[in-house]
Amino acid sequence: MSWPVSLTQLSLGHKFIQPIVAVTWPASLQQLSFGYFFNKPIIGAMCFNRPIVGVVWPASLKELSFGDVFNEPSVDVVSPASLKQLSLGGFNQPIVDVVWPASLQLLSFGRFFNQSIANVVWPTTLKQLSFGHKFTKESFGRPRCSSYRLAVVSTSRLSEWCGRPR
Repeated sequence: MSWPVSLTQLSLGHKFIQPIVAVTWPASLQQLSFGYFFNKPIIGAMCFNRPIVGVVWPASLKELSFGDVFNEPSVDVVSPASLKQLSLGGFNQPIVDVVWPASLQLLSFGRFFNQSIANVVWPTTLKQLSFGHKFTKESFGRPRCSSYRLAVVSTSRLSEWCGRPR
């Protein structure tokens, strides 16, 4: 498959279910979203739940969104250095050993995430961290902080961490 060289945003619709195999992403791609029913391998979404270890993302990618069913380990995933926003849909995997991109500013975990974040090393660029309603205080632990940042939980169990109290 060949993409236009000037493509900056790609959103695969809810009904897109074709495999994406042997794809060379355009160097200009900055935003990639997977649709609800997409559940095919990505080699070289909401129902997307396939391993992404070994995927070579475009170096220019700034935003990456996975849908509600995505729940694959991310420990050995290499994200592009340019990534600023990452949305992990229904993700509920350990993240203690995940190496986050140094440029990441917004990280959103979906409604099912309920893993310990006590020893997670967050990028110093992170400005917003969102958790879904399944995230509990027991998962919170003692975060390691290197800068001020805001954490948002949909159920308001936690409003701020590593920052000044409101």
